[in-house]
This record gives sequence, structure tokens and C-alpha cells, in this order.
Amino acid sequence: MRKLGFEDRWINLVMSCLRSVTYSMVINGNPVGHIRPTRGIRQGDPISPYLFLLCAEALSGLLSKAVHSGTITGIPTSPKGPRISHLFFADDSLLFCRANSVEWRRLIRILGVYEVGSGQKLNLDKTSVFFSRNTSQEKRQEILKLSGLSEALRFDTYLGLPSLIESSLGNKPSFVWRSIFASKDLLKQGLVWRVGDGKSIQIWQDRWLPTPISYSVQSPQRIIGADSRVEALIDPEVCAWRVSLIQEIFNAEEAKVIVNIPLSPTLPPDKLIWNGTLDGIFSVRSAYHMGMEFQAHGQGSTSSAEKAQDVWGGGPIVFHKCKTEGGSFNLLMDVCLNRLSKEDLELMAVICRRIWLRRNKMVFDQIFTPLGVVYEEAVRSLEDFRLCNSIEGHESTHRGGVAAPVLVACWQAPPCSKIKINWDASLNKGMDIIGIGVVVRDSSGNFLGGRCISKQLRVDPLMAEAMAAMEVVIFSREAGFFDAIFEGDSLQVVKVINASSPNLSKIGHFIESIQSELRYYRSASFVHVSREFNSVAHALGKEASCSLRDSVWLEEVPNFIAVVVLREQLRP
Repeated sequence: MRKLGFEDRWINLVMSCLRSVTYSMVINGNPVGHIRPTRGIRQGDPISPYLFLLCAEALSGLLSKAVHSGTITGIPTSPKGPRISHLFFADDSLLFCRANSVEWRRLIRILGVYEVGSGQKLNLDKTSVFFSRNTSQEKRQEILKLSGLSEALRFDTYLGLPSLIESSLGNKPSFVWRSIFASKDLLKQGLVWRVGDGKSIQIWQDRWLPTPISYSVQSPQRIIGADSRVEALIDPEVCAWRVSLIQEIFNAEEAKVIVNIPLSPTLPPDKLIWNGTLDGIFSVRSAYHMGMEFQAHGQGSTSSAEKAQDVWGGGPIVFHKCKTEGGSFNLLMDVCLNRLSKEDLELMAVICRRIWLRRNKMVFDQIFTPLGVVYEEAVRSLEDFRLCNSIEGHESTHRGGVAAPVLVACWQAPPCSKIKINWDASLNKGMDIIGIGVVVRDSSGNFLGGRCISKQLRVDPLMAEAMAAMEVVIFSREAGFFDAIFEGDSLQVVKVINASSPNLSKIGHFIESIQSELRYYRSASFVHVSREFNSVAHALGKEASCSLRDSVWLEEVPNFIAVVVLREQLRP
């Protein structure tokens, strides 16, 4: 208090309050005794919050001084704005620094000085580290090992989003609380449940169905109680929906929607996820876009120029340089035709189409598509288009006998003692069938086995790929391949499997199950490969999507993929 400039008389008054504290206990309705604390006042004492502010001011000063001297680096609030090194809440604190061992050690030294001066000590059991998504796994592991702390996996839970959803405005709310509370409806629009074991989701009240606009059950309540949970609709023995019960409870359309929700084989816990981003994690930017689009839709506006700019921002840098004055699309096309290569022009055309489809979904179906999905879908669609054209071109040339076969793919054998398992998923939208293709080969390129797996479900391509990855891990373990390299052409699925943090996207329950299964392996890795290098698994997936029949081949290559297997093994 002297360092903060308080008078001695004031300091003595405060200290007298601390030294004269006594407590009484109420026993059978009567206060008993005058207990004098020997370790200072306890939490809950009326003076505690004020003393906390005095102590916190000292810590704040130490951190601010460290930022000004360059000892630690805070996070910028804007390109030219001040940097924030800490945020203090009622009983929690957020401290910021760069993700490296040097700044981490400096931050720990500052906390050590504060501990010595205040008598307060960092509770390691209640302390965790949160990394930005740009921090590499190596840096994360280095800092976690150095600190002995765990990684914070749900930053939104720390900031209290679940509490906000359940809160009320109250009487005479402050301007700040009214401003925060105004976002509640938007959060409700963006939050949905991802079904795992169904134990946390209320059937009749919660948003858990993949049915925009409501995401909730519309069938009248019957047969089961109003407080029933989704777990009542799941058979845990076989990890599948109770189809007969569901058809009795819900109308035909809603029953079909429910049984089409994919269930992970391990039935992990349910998760509340953000529907406005590809990774399921809440961001202010996505909430802003979602709110603006819903507002524009309510006013009859269809403009989406600002959103489209964010989609182009995720593309090649050459797109960023194609700018024109006046906003004329024809003029823009002239610039692009002069500056872009054939490959970039193809990608531009597919992105334009995806932006238009996203706009139509919002206007006519009120379905909000995360901006990241637009670019991902465009890239994948173009890859599929190019692969189909290259295969068809090869087959027509080969049948005509005009020239030697064009080598579409060059498969790489795994190292000695390893098994390589390629996998792929294919969708038959007309029959609502997921086809999964699996091919197993050794370090010599020998065909050890193949499998076609069919599932009657209507899902999007990303979910199909995640389910395929789950199936291939289970198949490999059951076949006894415990030193395996899993190779697939879905970059997004491979990335999230290799990530250490839990996945909150709509495929996260499958990703968590895959990561759990991999613990049974001596060595296992997931590797991304271009679609053209995954043609055998792709062909098996296509075959599986044509009928609801599973097939297995051991050592003998089936005739319908013999040419594709040979082509993948050949070298240019």
C-alpha cells in the first residue's frame, strides 16, 4: 500500500481491520464462539475483494513493466494499438506471452517475485496453458514439459459461454451486461449439440438435429417423457440407433433424419459446438458474419460481397492481386484472364460457383455455411474433376491403342516391416450409400488384402472420409496390423487426426475415437496423399457405394481393380 501511495493512517486502519477479525459459527441457530484466524482472513470476508484488488495491482504493475521493457510480449489489440499482457477477473487471471521457452521462463520469474512479496502462490492444479492455433506441436510440447502444466482445451468454457446461455438479464442491468446479454440470441442460433453418447442432450428441448432452421425436434412428444435424453434412442451394445423405437416416436421425416446422424463406435461424450466455423470453435468473426447474414436475410438483402472477400482470402496469393476499380465483374474477368494460369482460372471458377451455392442456401433454406467450408469444398471438387478427366483420358487412349498408357499415379511402398493401408470414401447420393475402400500392401508392394464397406447413410463428403478413417483403423487392428501407415486423400481429416487437441467440429467424435484406437498400435501414422496416388482405394470405395454389400479379398486382387493396382505400382 505504501508503494501505491497510501497514507500511513489509512494503512493502519486497513491493517487494524485485518488484525481484529473474529468469526462465529452458527450451531442450532445460535452463534457460538469468537474464533481468531491465525492465517489471515478467509475467502468470503467482506474486505477480501478490496485486498485482492490491491494485490492484483502489484502483479499488474510487474507485468506492465515487463511489457514496456520488452521482457515479455503481450498480444496486440490492433495493428497499431497497445499490447495486452494480462486480464484479471473476479477469481481468475489470463496472462499472455509469446509461445517460446525464453518468455515462459521470464513470466515464471515475475510470478515468483509476486509470490514472495504477496504470500500468494500459483495453484498448479488450477493453472493451464492455452495456445493459439498457429503454435506448432513441438513448441507446445516444449512449453508444457517445461511448465509441468496441462493444455487448456476449451477456452470458451473458461470465458463462461455456457453460463451466458443460461443467464437472465436481471434487474437494472449495467450497460456492459446489456451489451453482452444482447449476443445471447445469436449464440443460441450458432450453438448445436454433436451427438456422442446422448447422455447430455434433451430430446425435446435441445438443438441436436441437422435440420436448419430450428435444429430441434418438431414432432409432438409421445411414448417417452419430456425430460428424456438422446441416450434412450441409442443401443450402447451395438453403438447404433434404436430404429424401431425412433420410428414409433417421431414422424417419418424426422425419424429418417435421426437415424442418419452418424454415431462413433466408441460413443464419446456429447459436445456443444459452434456451427459457424469449420472447426466448431467459437470466434467473434464468425459470429459477426452469422449475425450480419441473418440480419440481411430478414431485411430481404442478398449481398454477400464482404463474406466473399474472406473466401478469396484463403486462396492463392495471386487472387489477392486481381483487383479492379468500379466493381465490374466483366472487368475483373478480363484482369483474371490476363494474369491467371489455366489451373488458377479453374479454381477461381469453382470458388465462384461455391460462393453462389452458399448464398442460395442462406436465402432459400436459411442454412449458414462456414466460410472455410466454401474454399475447402471448391478445392476438393476441382481435384475430383481433374482426376476423373485424367482417368477417362487414359482409358479412352488405352482402348484406342493410339499411345502407351498415361501414368496417372505412382504409389510409394512403405518402409520394411511396415504395412501401408490406403483408404477412401465415396458417396452415392442417389441411393444414400457411403462406400469405403481399403487396400493393404507391404513394403514390396504386394497386395495383402482389400475391403469394400457399405453404409446406408446420407452424409457430406467430410463426414464420409472421417467414418472411412475410423473403419480402416478398426479393420487394421482386427487384422493384426499393428505397425501401419494409413494413407488417405482427405487433407482435413488427416490434419485433425494428427493434432493433439480435441476436435470440436462435427466430425470430432470420430476423430477422438480414432485417436483412442491408435493407442493399441506399436506404431501408426496418418499421411495425406493426393487423390491421383490413391486410385485403388478410390476404386474400391466406388464399388462399395453401388450396393449394400461388404466384401473382403485376401492376397488375391479382384479383377475390377487389377489394372488400377498395376498402374499405381509402376514407376514413370
